[in-house]
Amino acid sequence: MPRYIPPPKRNEKIWFELLPQTRAERRHGRHVYMFRNIQTNQMLYTHYPRIQQKTLQQLPFIGKHSVPPSVRSDLWTAHCRVGPFETAEQGRDALKKLSEFRTLHQLCWNETNPEWRKEPKKTLIRKIMDMRHNAAADLAQVLTMQREMGSDMIKRWEERAQAQDAYLAKYWAKVEATVQTAGPKISEIERQIRELETEQANQSDQSSEINDLTKRIRQLKAEIRRIQGCKRHLKSRDRREAQLEESYRDALVRYEEEMATYEKQAKGDPEAKAKLAALKVPEKEGLDEREYLRAMLNYERLKAKYEEAAKPDPMAEARAALLKVPEKGLNEIYFRPLPMPLKHLPSPFTVTNLKVSWADLRDAQYAEQWPDSVKHENFPEMKVLTVAELKKELENEKKEIVEHPDVIVEKAVLEKRDAMLTKGGLLMKPRPKKQIEAAPPGPKTKPKSKKQKKDDGLMLTV
Repeated sequence: MPRYIPPPKRNEKIWFELLPQTRAERRHGRHVYMFRNIQTNQMLYTHYPRIQQKTLQQLPFIGKHSVPPSVRSDLWTAHCRVGPFETAEQGRDALKKLSEFRTLHQLCWNETNPEWRKEPKKTLIRKIMDMRHNAAADLAQVLTMQREMGSDMIKRWEERAQAQDAYLAKYWAKVEATVQTAGPKISEIERQIRELETEQANQSDQSSEINDLTKRIRQLKAEIRRIQGCKRHLKSRDRREAQLEESYRDALVRYEEEMATYEKQAKGDPEAKAKLAALKVPEKEGLDEREYLRAMLNYERLKAKYEEAAKPDPMAEARAALLKVPEKGLNEIYFRPLPMPLKHLPSPFTVTNLKVSWADLRDAQYAEQWPDSVKHENFPEMKVLTVAELKKELENEKKEIVEHPDVIVEKAVLEKRDAMLTKGGLLMKPRPKKQIEAAPPGPKTKPKSKKQKKDDGLMLTV
């Protein structure tokens, strides 16, 4: 599965307004898209803002014409978009549950609607294929289940975090104790190794005793390597901790400097105001024409500079609000000894601030109850764009930006957009036209007959 939503290729159709706003939200799995067949009300669930041919494999064969052979953009329309989920794992879990509920509806129709047994086969197939009402109810149930799962996952997360802390505290205490007693212990082990090697050299043909001594020597050398490894591990942990502490202090200093700068800009620089008040117009007496002109130019330059610095910046407070307080990074070496079951903490599911964008907001009424924190909205009128139409839209947008007098556009942004379009095959560079020189007028010739053309062809093929 690709990690990000790929750009449209060739003649694939894409619902342009369904694309999320930011690249971080386009991670595979953070959105679930529902598409509906306008004739049969069949539903397709996917993580992509378009229907691919393999997406039709979700539809089971329950009768004639129940599975379309190919994707027709005039029959499939966008039904709703759910997301962004907190994590991609939650989005994939939602898609899995929606698919399971749909399969359950298709298999257990005789229990939920026993009156359908009396219907003709053709009518029964049409009713089983109709999933428009069930899709909204299933989605509400899935989000309710994930909300309940989130509270349980938070408890498990807290228990796992406590187990992590206990394991790491015990492990590093053991490493530190080993390092503290390493000096006398290593010297004692080395003395034992020398004695055993001397005893091994004095043995004659007693192979069993020699093997025992060799095994003991090997164990003692392994103990020395273990102690030396603990030393290196502890040293690397402390070195990484010092690096993180230094980078945190530097980030904190930069943050305070930027905040002070923005505060000055919001109020106007007092030093610039004082310098502006102390600035005096140069007098012409005692100066020749060139010196006076140079002094006036310098005065005007300083005056403009101080006035600009003393002027309050209305956007400074907004920039200061966007600054984030730096946080100290995690020491990955400290967490490295964790066993695999404790290494990764699961992210709890949540439906807070989750949005469900509907093509028709009335479809949300088919569910009996929705979680309170879920927000419903209408997305704009859908446009099905081909590659040529998408290229035209992007070119028109670029043209409007360039021609607008109040907007300043950097040249690099436009060049980057052109490069992306050219790389994706959406924008082809025009080929230079060849200059064809006109042939000099010659004598008029009669057109060749069919027999002459046939003879020419035979001569060419020989």
